[in-house]
Amino acid sequence: MMEYENLALLAGATITLASIPQIWTNLTDPEAAKKQSISRNALMVAGNAAWTFYGVQNGLTAVPLFCSINCLLIGVLLCQQLSRKFSPPRG
Repeated sequence: MMEYENLALLAGATITLASIPQIWTNLTDPEAAKKQSISRNALMVAGNAAWTFYGVQNGLTAVPLFCSINCLLIGVLLCQQLSRKFSPPRG
């Protein structure tokens, strides 16, 4: 069973790292956040929160660990998007 746990940790780390380039893009180019789907990121936050709950309830390690991190990272993306959507244009 340990080999599957290692695979789950590797998969979770890979998915988590996938969010970082977009967060960096949004930080360096705030207008980039306006071009992303708010509903997609909101659903990803909700889905990762649900997987976190599932993993905790079933005594898993990798699922709640990485899903909670992903929930936070995608939540950052969502906040970046919302702040750009509702902020006044820069002149």
